[in-house]
Amino acid sequence: MIDSLLGERDEQKRRTDEQQQRSRELQLKNQELQVENLRLQLALERYQKWYYGPRADRLPSSGEMAQMLLEFAEALERKPVNPVLLR
Repeated sequence: MIDSLLGERDEQKRRTDEQQQRSRELQLKNQELQVENLRLQLALERYQKWYYGPRADRLPSSGEMAQMLLEFAEALERKPVNPVLLR
């Protein structure tokens, strides 16, 4: 009986150790993904600055960026269409 209890205890300890190892692996993967996400955000900000110029620096949120693009699209739609280009 004692042997079976000791065996069960050892099995529980082994499972606990495996779960802790898996938890550490998942935490490491999570940290790696967060770093990659930050790298992609930085690259996006660089491309936006390159594409939109200094005005993009004054737009702190993506909502403001979307508003600027909407205003650009509305201004583009208001411009007259050149009939020569439509032929």
